[in-house]
Amino acid sequence: ILSPSILHTRFNEHSTKQSSNETTEFNSTLAHELMHTYSGNLVTNSTWEHMWLNEGTCVLLERKVLAYLFQDERIRGFESLNGWNDLQNSIDNMDNPQRFSALVHDYSDKINPDLGFSTVFYEKGAALHYTLEQLVGGAEHYDQFLRHYFKKFAFQSINTWQFLDCLYEFFYHYDKKKYTKLYKEMDWETWLFKPGMPPKPEFDSSLCQTVYELTTKWVKCATTGGDPCKLFSATDIEQFSVGQMILFLDALTNDKEYGLKNWFEFSDLVQVFFSLYDYKFKELKGYAETDFRLFKFKIHAHIEESYKELSAWLGTIGRMKFVRPSYV
Repeated sequence: ILSPSILHTRFNEHSTKQSSNETTEFNSTLAHELMHTYSGNLVTNSTWEHMWLNEGTCVLLERKVLAYLFQDERIRGFESLNGWNDLQNSIDNMDNPQRFSALVHDYSDKINPDLGFSTVFYEKGAALHYTLEQLVGGAEHYDQFLRHYFKKFAFQSINTWQFLDCLYEFFYHYDKKKYTKLYKEMDWETWLFKPGMPPKPEFDSSLCQTVYELTTKWVKCATTGGDPCKLFSATDIEQFSVGQMILFLDALTNDKEYGLKNWFEFSDLVQVFFSLYDYKFKELKGYAETDFRLFKFKIHAHIEESYKELSAWLGTIGRMKFVRPSYV
């Protein structure tokens, strides 16, 4: 189990040797894998039905580590919102969401558990933790529970029911009011067993506002008109981080909240979009998270020359989170 000083050393040693894009990817990946020291190694899910205990808890810890390292708690909300979009995309592209988008799976028919592997364990699990944390009054209280949880189940394999027993047992002794709030307000049936998207937690979106405002501006220009050359400039996204670019491209095609699905109806506007922002996309080329989302936007815009490019790109990528939705 690594101390904060060791974490700082490991991150800083690598960050000085990498480009900004590589550093961004490395920080979250390293944080995630290091946190498996706790969630997955120290305490392990007993069967694949309960995989969220490994991965959802690990994502929770990963984002806490990033917020600590960069001394900015808003990072948790920002990363969680990107994860929420990943969860929505994953469920939207499932062959059998009725079965595999629930948090706790049923493998009693001995189906291959690999068929149920998806972002659900990671992001729905992390969103559940985020919800519980808010319900008990914040991280200062929920972190006390997490310490108790890892100490109680150290070097054991457990299931969801043991997690729930531990949660209620802890808060019964820690704070009766918080215990009562959990008992009366937590909808476990929805969170654990119902398919589809869960209730959205109140993520801190303060680092996302600039992204959402720009997305809304593009959608408004598409739907109500206006001169894009006067409304937008290349500097709009000049200072966007990789994470903000991921969120921006996701938001543009998220018609449930901010964006549009029918960008192909606004081809002139899309041309302006690329004439202004293509320099940024070239900077990020080769970073799979942004490449994938840029292809997604181009597909929504019916840019036909991108079809062959996407086909060639898929020959270089093996991750299911990119491959499956690209074919759908």
